[in-house]
Amino acid sequence: MPEEEPKKLDNLPQEDDDNVIVGPTPDLNDDEEDDMVGPQPPKAKKRRVVEFEAQYLEALPCAQMYERSYMHRDNVTHLVSTASDFLLSASVDGILKFWKRQATGIEFVKQYRAHLGPVDGLAVTCDGGLCASISKVDCTAKVFDVLTFDLIAMLRLRFSPGCVEWLSQGDNSDPLLAITDIDSPSIYLFDVFSQGCKEGGEGKRKQFTGDVSSGDICNDIGNNDERENGEEVFRIGGGASKHDASHSASNSSDDNSNSNTSSAVNADQGDRGPSEEEEENAFGEFAKPVETITKLHRSPVVCLRFNPEMGVVISADEKGFLEYWEAESPHLSPPRHRVSFESKLDTDLFACVRAKAPPLSIEVDPTGEHFALFCADLRIRLFKFKTGKLVRVYNETPAAALDLQRTAEAKAAESPSAALLKVDPGDFAKRMPLEREIESQAKHTVSLSSSSSSTSLACRPNAIFDASGRFLIFPSAVGVKVVSLASNRVVRVLGKVEQSERFLSLILLHGAAAAVSRR
Repeated sequence: MPEEEPKKLDNLPQEDDDNVIVGPTPDLNDDEEDDMVGPQPPKAKKRRVVEFEAQYLEALPCAQMYERSYMHRDNVTHLVSTASDFLLSASVDGILKFWKRQATGIEFVKQYRAHLGPVDGLAVTCDGGLCASISKVDCTAKVFDVLTFDLIAMLRLRFSPGCVEWLSQGDNSDPLLAITDIDSPSIYLFDVFSQGCKEGGEGKRKQFTGDVSSGDICNDIGNNDERENGEEVFRIGGGASKHDASHSASNSSDDNSNSNTSSAVNADQGDRGPSEEEEENAFGEFAKPVETITKLHRSPVVCLRFNPEMGVVISADEKGFLEYWEAESPHLSPPRHRVSFESKLDTDLFACVRAKAPPLSIEVDPTGEHFALFCADLRIRLFKFKTGKLVRVYNETPAAALDLQRTAEAKAAESPSAALLKVDPGDFAKRMPLEREIESQAKHTVSLSSSSSSTSLACRPNAIFDASGRFLIFPSAVGVKVVSLASNRVVRVLGKVEQSERFLSLILLHGAAAAVSRR
Protein backbone atom coordinates (compact mmCIF):
# COMPACT_ATOMS: atom_id res chain seq x y z
CA MET A 1 0.00 0.00 0.00
CA PRO A 2 1.31 3.39 -0.77
CA GLU A 3 2.43 5.37 2.27
CA GLU A 4 0.24 8.30 3.22
CA GLU A 5 1.86 11.67 3.24
CA PRO A 6 1.86 13.41 6.64
CA LYS A 7 -0.70 16.12 7.03
CA LYS A 8 0.60 19.67 7.11
CA LEU A 9 -0.47 21.69 10.07
CA ASP A 10 -1.06 25.34 9.51
CA ASN A 11 0.41 26.39 12.83
CA LEU A 12 3.77 24.68 12.27
CA PRO A 13 6.64 26.25 10.37
CA GLN A 14 7.26 24.88 6.90
CA GLU A 15 10.58 24.19 5.25
CA ASP A 16 9.89 26.82 2.66
CA ASP A 17 9.57 29.59 5.23
CA ASP A 18 13.09 30.90 5.81
CA ASN A 19 12.05 33.72 8.15
CA VAL A 20 10.32 31.56 10.70
CA ILE A 21 12.16 30.93 13.99
CA VAL A 22 11.26 28.04 16.22
CA GLY A 23 11.46 28.59 19.97
CA PRO A 24 11.51 31.72 22.11
CA THR A 25 12.30 34.85 20.19
CA PRO A 26 15.58 36.44 21.30
CA ASP A 27 15.82 40.11 22.05
CA LEU A 28 17.61 41.52 19.05
CA ASN A 29 18.25 44.80 20.87
CA ASP A 30 20.38 43.24 23.62
CA ASP A 31 24.07 43.95 23.43
CA GLU A 32 26.76 41.42 24.09
CA GLU A 33 27.66 43.21 27.31
CA ASP A 34 24.22 42.43 28.76
CA ASP A 35 24.78 38.69 28.50
CA MET A 36 26.14 38.42 32.03
CA VAL A 37 25.72 35.67 34.56
CA GLY A 38 24.87 36.69 38.09
CA PRO A 39 23.59 39.92 39.60
CA GLN A 40 24.07 42.97 37.44
CA PRO A 41 25.47 46.21 38.81
CA PRO A 42 22.97 49.03 39.40
CA LYS A 43 22.43 51.32 36.48
CA ALA A 44 23.66 54.87 36.85
CA LYS A 45 20.89 57.35 37.59
CA LYS A 46 20.29 59.94 34.97
CA ARG A 47 20.67 63.48 36.27
CA ARG A 48 17.39 65.31 36.03
CA VAL A 49 17.59 68.23 33.67
CA VAL A 50 15.67 71.31 34.74
CA GLU A 51 13.97 73.05 31.87
CA PHE A 52 14.90 76.73 31.56
CA GLU A 53 17.17 76.53 34.61
CA ALA A 54 19.56 79.08 33.13
CA GLN A 55 16.73 81.59 32.70
CA TYR A 56 15.63 81.14 36.32
CA LEU A 57 19.21 81.59 37.53
CA GLU A 58 19.54 84.85 35.62
CA ALA A 59 16.83 86.34 37.83
CA LEU A 60 18.84 85.55 41.00
CA PRO A 61 21.84 87.45 42.41
CA CYS A 62 25.23 86.29 41.20
CA ALA A 63 27.82 88.59 42.81
CA GLN A 64 30.69 87.10 44.80
CA MET A 65 30.72 90.11 47.15
CA TYR A 66 27.99 92.41 48.40
CA GLU A 67 27.72 95.68 46.53
CA ARG A 68 26.19 98.06 49.09
CA SER A 69 25.65 98.15 52.83
CA TYR A 70 22.62 99.77 54.48
CA MET A 71 23.23 100.35 58.15
CA HIS A 72 21.37 100.13 61.45
CA ARG A 73 22.87 101.42 64.67
CA ASP A 74 22.50 98.00 66.30
CA ASN A 75 22.21 94.39 65.20
CA VAL A 76 19.41 93.72 62.74
CA THR A 77 16.82 91.28 64.06
CA HIS A 78 14.26 91.00 61.25
CA LEU A 79 13.92 91.57 57.52
CA VAL A 80 10.67 91.35 55.53
CA SER A 81 9.75 92.27 51.97
CA THR A 82 6.32 93.20 50.69
CA ALA A 83 4.46 92.70 47.44
CA SER A 84 4.39 96.50 47.10
CA ASP A 85 8.19 96.74 46.56
CA PHE A 86 9.02 97.72 50.13
CA LEU A 87 11.64 96.33 52.48
CA LEU A 88 11.30 96.65 56.25
CA SER A 89 14.11 96.09 58.72
CA ALA A 90 14.14 96.06 62.51
CA SER A 91 17.01 96.12 65.00
CA VAL A 92 17.84 95.43 68.62
CA ASP A 93 17.41 99.08 69.63
CA GLY A 94 13.73 99.06 68.60
CA ILE A 95 14.20 100.95 65.32
CA LEU A 96 11.96 100.05 62.36
CA LYS A 97 13.07 101.30 58.94
CA PHE A 98 11.14 101.50 55.68
CA TRP A 99 13.00 101.06 52.38
CA LYS A 100 11.61 101.43 48.85
CA ARG A 101 12.74 99.20 46.04
CA GLN A 102 14.28 101.13 43.14
CA ALA A 103 15.51 100.12 39.71
CA THR A 104 18.96 99.72 41.26
CA GLY A 105 19.09 98.96 44.96
CA ILE A 106 16.82 100.37 47.66
CA GLU A 107 16.16 103.86 48.98
CA PHE A 108 15.56 104.89 52.59
CA VAL A 109 12.07 106.26 53.24
CA LYS A 110 11.35 106.56 56.96
CA GLN A 111 12.21 105.14 60.33
CA TYR A 112 10.45 104.82 63.69
CA ARG A 113 11.55 104.09 67.20
CA ALA A 114 8.78 101.55 67.42
CA HIS A 115 9.62 99.84 70.73
CA LEU A 116 11.57 100.42 73.92
CA GLY A 117 13.58 97.23 73.40
CA PRO A 118 14.47 94.77 70.65
CA VAL A 119 11.89 94.04 67.98
CA ASP A 120 10.98 90.38 68.57
CA GLY A 121 8.65 89.89 65.62
CA LEU A 122 7.89 91.49 62.26
CA ALA A 123 5.22 90.43 59.76
CA VAL A 124 3.47 91.84 56.69
CA THR A 125 0.19 90.96 55.01
CA CYS A 126 0.03 89.06 51.73
CA ASP A 127 -0.83 92.18 49.76
CA GLY A 128 1.97 94.16 51.42
CA GLY A 129 -0.34 96.83 52.82
CA LEU A 130 0.11 96.30 56.57
CA CYS A 131 3.06 95.60 58.83
CA ALA A 132 3.04 94.52 62.48
CA SER A 133 5.90 94.57 64.99
CA ILE A 134 6.03 93.22 68.55
CA SER A 135 8.37 93.47 71.50
CA LYS A 136 8.33 91.63 74.81
CA VAL A 137 10.07 94.53 76.58
CA ASP A 138 7.10 96.92 76.36
CA CYS A 139 4.51 94.15 75.64
CA THR A 140 3.03 96.00 72.69
CA ALA A 141 2.19 95.37 69.06
CA LYS A 142 2.36 98.21 66.53
CA VAL A 143 0.57 98.15 63.18
CA PHE A 144 1.79 100.33 60.30
CA ASP A 145 0.35 101.20 56.93
CA VAL A 146 3.23 100.39 54.59
CA LEU A 147 2.11 102.52 51.66
CA THR A 148 1.74 105.68 53.74
CA PHE A 149 4.40 104.85 56.38
CA ASP A 150 1.95 105.71 59.18
CA LEU A 151 1.18 104.09 62.50
CA ILE A 152 -2.51 103.13 62.44
CA ALA A 153 -2.92 100.98 65.58
CA MET A 154 -1.24 99.98 68.80
CA LEU A 155 -2.16 96.98 70.94
CA ARG A 156 -1.21 96.78 74.60
CA LEU A 157 -0.84 93.11 75.49
CA ARG A 158 -1.38 91.40 78.82
CA PHE A 159 1.30 88.84 77.96
CA SER A 160 4.85 88.82 76.62
CA PRO A 161 4.61 88.30 72.85
CA GLY A 162 6.75 85.70 71.12
CA CYS A 163 6.05 85.73 67.38
CA VAL A 164 3.51 87.38 65.08
CA GLU A 165 1.83 86.56 61.78
CA TRP A 166 -1.03 87.91 59.64
CA LEU A 167 -3.88 85.52 58.78
CA SER A 168 -6.06 86.20 55.75
CA GLN A 169 -9.69 85.15 56.02
CA GLY A 170 -10.13 84.35 52.33
CA ASP A 171 -12.88 86.92 51.72
CA ASN A 172 -12.85 90.69 51.70
CA SER A 173 -12.73 90.94 55.50
CA ASP A 174 -9.75 92.41 57.30
CA PRO A 175 -6.93 90.01 58.21
CA LEU A 176 -6.41 88.87 61.77
CA LEU A 177 -3.18 89.35 63.69
CA ALA A 178 -1.92 86.19 65.42
CA ILE A 179 0.43 86.70 68.39
CA THR A 180 1.88 83.97 70.59
CA ASP A 181 2.75 84.01 74.29
CA ILE A 182 6.28 83.09 75.39
CA ASP A 183 5.03 81.73 78.73
CA SER A 184 2.10 79.59 77.51
CA PRO A 185 1.03 77.63 74.41
CA SER A 186 -1.79 80.10 73.68
CA ILE A 187 -2.19 81.86 70.35
CA TYR A 188 -4.19 85.11 70.44
CA LEU A 189 -6.02 86.44 67.38
CA PHE A 190 -6.71 90.18 67.23
CA ASP A 191 -8.92 92.23 64.97
CA VAL A 192 -6.61 95.20 64.61
CA PHE A 193 -9.20 97.63 63.28
CA SER A 194 -11.52 97.13 66.23
CA GLN A 195 -8.81 98.24 68.70
CA GLY A 196 -9.11 102.04 68.73
CA CYS A 197 -9.49 102.46 64.97
CA LYS A 198 -12.22 103.82 62.73
CA GLU A 199 -13.00 103.87 59.05
CA GLY A 200 -10.91 106.32 57.09
CA GLY A 201 -13.26 106.56 54.13
CA GLU A 202 -13.88 104.51 51.05
CA GLY A 203 -10.74 103.12 49.50
CA LYS A 204 -8.57 104.20 52.45
CA ARG A 205 -6.93 102.40 55.31
CA LYS A 206 -8.44 102.73 58.76
CA GLN A 207 -6.77 105.49 60.72
CA PHE A 208 -5.50 105.41 64.29
CA THR A 209 -7.39 107.57 66.81
CA GLY A 210 -5.44 107.06 70.06
CA ASP A 211 -3.68 109.54 72.30
CA VAL A 212 0.02 110.38 72.48
CA SER A 213 0.82 107.80 75.14
CA SER A 214 -0.76 105.02 73.11
CA GLY A 215 1.13 105.48 69.92
CA ASP A 216 0.99 108.90 68.26
CA ILE A 217 4.11 109.93 66.40
CA CYS A 218 6.41 112.53 67.94
CA ASN A 219 9.26 113.95 65.90
CA ASP A 220 12.37 114.36 68.07
CA ILE A 221 14.25 116.63 65.70
CA GLY A 222 16.04 118.53 68.45
CA ASN A 223 17.80 115.46 69.84
CA ASN A 224 21.05 114.81 68.02
CA ASP A 225 21.19 111.27 69.36
CA GLU A 226 18.01 110.45 67.47
CA ARG A 227 19.39 111.47 64.09
CA GLU A 228 21.73 109.57 61.85
CA ASN A 229 23.00 110.84 58.48
CA GLY A 230 20.23 113.41 58.30
CA GLU A 231 17.48 110.83 58.94
CA GLU A 232 14.66 111.78 61.27
CA VAL A 233 13.66 109.31 63.97
CA PHE A 234 10.02 109.19 65.00
CA ARG A 235 9.42 108.05 68.55
CA ILE A 236 6.27 106.06 69.27
CA GLY A 237 5.11 106.31 72.88
CA GLY A 238 7.77 105.54 75.45
CA GLY A 239 7.20 108.48 77.80
CA ALA A 240 4.69 110.91 79.23
CA SER A 241 4.49 114.57 78.29
CA LYS A 242 4.57 117.51 80.73
CA HIS A 243 0.82 117.75 80.55
CA ASP A 244 0.51 114.09 81.52
CA ALA A 245 2.95 114.57 84.43
CA SER A 246 1.09 117.57 85.85
CA HIS A 247 -2.22 115.82 85.38
CA SER A 248 -1.02 112.77 87.25
CA ALA A 249 0.41 114.95 90.07
CA SER A 250 -2.90 116.79 90.52
CA ASN A 251 -4.78 113.52 90.77
CA SER A 252 -2.36 111.84 93.18
CA SER A 253 -4.15 113.20 96.24
CA ASP A 254 -7.50 111.95 94.97
CA ASP A 255 -6.00 108.51 94.35
CA ASN A 256 -4.61 108.37 97.90
CA SER A 257 -7.92 109.42 99.43
CA ASN A 258 -9.75 106.67 97.59
CA SER A 259 -7.21 103.94 98.35
CA ASN A 260 -8.82 102.95 101.67
CA THR A 261 -12.26 102.74 100.11
CA SER A 262 -11.10 100.55 97.27
CA SER A 263 -9.20 98.25 99.60
CA ALA A 264 -12.29 97.87 101.79
CA VAL A 265 -14.38 96.92 98.77
CA ASN A 266 -11.82 94.33 97.71
CA ALA A 267 -11.74 92.88 101.23
CA ASP A 268 -15.52 92.44 101.23
CA GLN A 269 -15.33 90.46 97.99
CA GLY A 270 -13.41 87.65 99.70
CA ASP A 271 -12.26 84.77 97.51
CA ARG A 272 -15.16 84.86 95.07
CA GLY A 273 -14.23 85.17 91.40
CA PRO A 274 -14.69 88.40 89.48
CA SER A 275 -17.98 88.98 87.71
CA GLU A 276 -18.24 89.47 83.96
CA GLU A 277 -18.41 93.24 84.40
CA GLU A 278 -15.39 93.24 86.71
CA GLU A 279 -13.45 91.04 84.32
CA GLU A 280 -14.28 93.42 81.48
CA ASN A 281 -13.08 96.36 83.56
CA ALA A 282 -9.94 94.46 84.58
CA PHE A 283 -9.04 94.18 80.91
CA GLY A 284 -8.55 97.93 81.04
CA GLU A 285 -6.43 99.43 78.31
CA PHE A 286 -5.21 96.05 77.09
CA ALA A 287 -6.26 94.82 73.67
CA LYS A 288 -8.90 92.12 73.77
CA PRO A 289 -8.43 89.20 71.36
CA VAL A 290 -11.36 88.03 69.26
CA GLU A 291 -10.25 84.40 69.62
CA THR A 292 -7.77 82.43 71.71
CA ILE A 293 -6.35 79.06 70.64
CA THR A 294 -5.24 77.12 73.70
CA LYS A 295 -5.49 73.40 72.84
CA LEU A 296 -3.33 73.25 69.74
CA HIS A 297 0.11 73.07 71.39
CA ARG A 298 1.38 72.02 74.80
CA SER A 299 4.48 74.22 74.76
CA PRO A 300 5.04 77.88 73.85
CA VAL A 301 4.84 78.46 70.11
CA VAL A 302 8.10 79.73 68.61
CA CYS A 303 7.26 79.89 64.87
CA LEU A 304 4.20 80.85 62.85
CA ARG A 305 3.86 80.91 59.07
CA PHE A 306 0.74 81.38 56.96
CA ASN A 307 0.45 79.53 53.64
CA PRO A 308 -1.75 81.84 51.54
CA GLU A 309 -2.12 79.38 48.67
CA MET A 310 -3.65 76.75 50.95
CA GLY A 311 -5.21 79.01 53.58
CA VAL A 312 -3.45 77.02 56.31
CA VAL A 313 -1.16 78.11 59.15
CA ILE A 314 1.95 76.13 60.11
CA SER A 315 2.99 76.49 63.75
CA ALA A 316 5.84 74.98 65.77
CA ASP A 317 6.51 74.94 69.51
CA GLU A 318 9.62 74.65 71.68
CA LYS A 319 9.50 70.83 71.65
CA GLY A 320 9.53 70.68 67.85
CA PHE A 321 5.89 69.70 67.27
CA LEU A 322 4.45 70.97 63.98
CA GLU A 323 0.74 71.64 63.50
CA TYR A 324 -1.49 72.52 60.56
CA TRP A 325 -4.63 74.58 61.20
CA GLU A 326 -6.98 76.65 59.13
CA ALA A 327 -6.84 80.44 59.24
CA GLU A 328 -10.63 80.66 59.25
CA SER A 329 -12.64 80.02 62.38
CA PRO A 330 -12.97 77.56 64.14
CA HIS A 331 -9.31 76.92 63.17
CA LEU A 332 -9.57 73.15 62.74
CA SER A 333 -7.27 70.77 60.89
CA PRO A 334 -7.24 71.41 57.13
CA PRO A 335 -9.66 69.35 54.98
CA ARG A 336 -8.66 66.54 52.65
CA HIS A 337 -8.59 68.69 49.52
CA ARG A 338 -5.72 70.67 51.04
CA VAL A 339 -3.73 67.83 52.59
CA SER A 340 -3.52 64.16 51.64
CA PHE A 341 -3.07 62.58 55.08
CA GLU A 342 -5.56 61.75 57.80
CA SER A 343 -3.15 61.34 60.71
CA LYS A 344 0.19 62.90 61.58
CA LEU A 345 1.53 59.38 62.05
CA ASP A 346 1.45 59.04 58.25
CA THR A 347 3.77 62.03 57.88
CA ASP A 348 7.27 63.12 58.90
CA LEU A 349 6.07 66.06 60.97
CA PHE A 350 7.66 64.50 64.06
CA ALA A 351 11.16 64.72 62.55
CA CYS A 352 12.08 67.78 64.61
CA VAL A 353 10.82 66.11 67.79
CA ARG A 354 12.90 62.98 67.20
CA ALA A 355 15.97 65.08 66.42
CA LYS A 356 15.31 67.35 69.44
CA ALA A 357 15.83 70.31 67.12
CA PRO A 358 12.90 72.77 67.11
CA PRO A 359 12.70 75.07 64.09
CA LEU A 360 14.07 78.58 64.26
CA SER A 361 12.13 79.76 61.21
CA ILE A 362 9.53 78.54 58.72
CA GLU A 363 9.38 79.64 55.09
CA VAL A 364 6.79 78.64 52.47
CA ASP A 365 7.46 78.66 48.73
CA PRO A 366 5.28 80.89 46.50
CA THR A 367 3.34 77.90 45.13
CA GLY A 368 2.50 76.61 48.62
CA GLU A 369 3.72 73.09 47.79
CA HIS A 370 6.83 73.04 50.01
CA PHE A 371 8.02 74.65 53.22
CA ALA A 372 11.50 74.76 54.73
CA LEU A 373 12.53 74.69 58.39
CA PHE A 374 15.85 76.03 59.61
CA CYS A 375 16.26 74.03 62.81
CA ALA A 376 18.30 74.49 65.95
CA ASP A 377 20.73 71.73 64.92
CA LEU A 378 21.72 73.84 61.86
CA ARG A 379 19.92 71.50 59.48
CA ILE A 380 17.47 72.67 56.84
CA ARG A 381 14.52 70.29 56.54
CA LEU A 382 12.44 70.52 53.38
CA PHE A 383 8.85 69.23 53.61
CA LYS A 384 6.13 68.66 51.06
CA PHE A 385 3.08 70.49 52.36
CA LYS A 386 0.22 68.23 51.21
CA THR A 387 1.78 64.95 52.32
CA GLY A 388 3.82 66.25 55.26
CA LYS A 389 6.72 64.10 54.08
CA LEU A 390 10.34 65.06 54.57
CA VAL A 391 11.90 65.55 51.14
CA ARG A 392 15.51 66.48 51.95
CA VAL A 393 17.77 67.45 54.83
CA TYR A 394 20.72 69.80 54.32
CA ASN A 395 23.38 69.59 57.03
CA GLU A 396 25.13 72.89 57.72
CA THR A 397 26.86 72.02 60.99
CA PRO A 398 30.58 72.84 61.43
CA ALA A 399 31.46 69.13 61.25
CA ALA A 400 29.62 68.73 57.95
CA ALA A 401 31.25 71.87 56.57
CA LEU A 402 34.70 70.53 57.49
CA ASP A 403 34.02 67.22 55.72
CA LEU A 404 32.72 69.07 52.70
CA GLN A 405 35.89 71.11 52.44
CA ARG A 406 38.05 68.00 52.57
CA THR A 407 36.03 66.44 49.78
CA ALA A 408 36.06 69.64 47.75
CA GLU A 409 39.84 69.94 47.99
CA ALA A 410 40.26 66.36 46.78
CA LYS A 411 37.84 66.65 43.85
CA ALA A 412 38.18 70.30 42.93
CA ALA A 413 40.16 69.49 39.77
CA GLU A 414 37.66 66.88 38.58
CA SER A 415 34.24 68.22 39.58
CA PRO A 416 33.04 71.78 38.89
CA SER A 417 30.52 71.54 41.74
CA ALA A 418 33.32 70.68 44.18
CA ALA A 419 35.35 73.65 43.01
CA LEU A 420 32.30 75.85 43.59
CA LEU A 421 32.29 74.96 47.30
CA LYS A 422 36.04 75.06 47.87
CA VAL A 423 37.37 77.81 50.14
CA ASP A 424 40.95 78.74 50.83
CA PRO A 425 42.18 76.53 53.73
CA GLY A 426 43.50 79.48 55.74
CA ASP A 427 40.29 81.43 55.29
CA PHE A 428 38.16 78.41 56.20
CA ALA A 429 40.16 77.83 59.39
CA LYS A 430 39.33 81.39 60.49
CA ARG A 431 35.62 80.77 59.92
CA MET A 432 35.34 77.63 62.04
CA PRO A 433 35.41 79.31 65.50
CA LEU A 434 32.50 81.53 64.47
CA GLU A 435 30.61 78.50 63.13
CA ARG A 436 30.98 76.68 66.44
CA GLU A 437 29.74 79.76 68.27
CA ILE A 438 26.71 79.94 65.98
CA GLU A 439 26.04 76.25 66.60
CA SER A 440 26.01 76.76 70.38
CA GLN A 441 23.91 79.94 70.22
CA ALA A 442 21.34 78.38 67.89
CA LYS A 443 20.31 75.96 70.62
CA HIS A 444 19.50 78.86 72.96
CA THR A 445 17.69 80.82 70.26
CA VAL A 446 14.77 78.38 70.29
CA SER A 447 13.44 79.73 73.57
CA LEU A 448 11.77 83.12 73.25
CA SER A 449 12.14 83.95 76.94
CA SER A 450 14.30 86.88 77.97
CA SER A 451 16.54 84.67 80.13
CA SER A 452 18.39 83.28 77.13
CA SER A 453 18.68 86.52 75.15
CA SER A 454 22.32 87.08 76.10
CA THR A 455 23.52 83.78 74.60
CA SER A 456 21.16 83.54 71.61
CA LEU A 457 21.44 84.78 68.05
CA ALA A 458 20.17 88.30 67.46
CA CYS A 459 18.82 87.28 64.06
CA ARG A 460 17.19 83.93 63.33
CA PRO A 461 18.58 82.14 60.25
CA ASN A 462 16.16 81.08 57.54
CA ALA A 463 15.95 79.25 54.20
CA ILE A 464 13.96 81.03 51.47
CA PHE A 465 12.61 80.15 48.03
CA ASP A 466 12.88 82.04 44.79
CA ALA A 467 9.83 83.35 42.92
CA SER A 468 9.46 80.13 40.91
CA GLY A 469 9.84 77.80 43.88
CA ARG A 470 12.57 75.85 42.05
CA PHE A 471 15.54 77.01 44.15
CA LEU A 472 16.20 76.97 47.88
CA ILE A 473 18.52 79.68 49.22
CA PHE A 474 20.08 79.51 52.69
CA PRO A 475 23.21 80.78 54.51
CA SER A 476 26.15 78.51 55.26
CA ALA A 477 29.77 78.58 56.33
CA VAL A 478 30.99 79.05 52.75
CA GLY A 479 28.44 81.72 51.82
CA VAL A 480 24.86 81.82 50.62
CA LYS A 481 24.02 78.58 48.81
CA VAL A 482 21.54 78.38 45.95
CA VAL A 483 20.31 74.79 45.60
CA SER A 484 18.24 73.47 42.71
CA LEU A 485 15.41 71.41 44.15
CA ALA A 486 14.99 69.40 40.94
CA SER A 487 18.62 68.27 40.57
CA ASN A 488 19.53 68.59 44.30
CA ARG A 489 22.83 70.28 43.64
CA VAL A 490 24.41 73.60 44.52
CA VAL A 491 24.27 75.78 41.42
CA ARG A 492 25.60 79.02 42.90
CA VAL A 493 27.36 80.36 46.00
CA LEU A 494 27.04 84.04 46.93
CA GLY A 495 29.54 85.89 49.11
CA LYS A 496 32.05 83.05 49.24
CA VAL A 497 35.00 85.43 49.32
CA GLU A 498 33.61 87.48 52.22
CA GLN A 499 35.91 87.05 55.22
CA SER A 500 34.41 89.40 57.81
CA GLU A 501 30.68 88.75 57.24
CA ARG A 502 28.62 85.71 58.18
CA PHE A 503 25.14 85.94 56.69
CA LEU A 504 22.21 84.61 58.73
CA SER A 505 18.84 85.93 57.56
CA LEU A 506 17.93 86.34 53.91
CA ILE A 507 15.24 88.20 51.98
CA LEU A 508 14.85 88.02 48.21
CA LEU A 509 13.39 91.08 46.50
CA HIS A 510 11.55 89.55 43.55
CA GLY A 511 11.62 91.40 40.25
CA ALA A 512 12.62 94.95 39.49
CA ALA A 513 10.80 98.05 40.62
CA ALA A 514 8.34 99.41 38.09
CA ALA A 515 9.31 102.67 36.47
CA VAL A 516 6.90 105.55 37.03
CA SER A 517 6.27 107.71 34.01
CA ARG A 518 5.55 111.37 34.68
CA ARG A 519 4.02 113.77 32.24
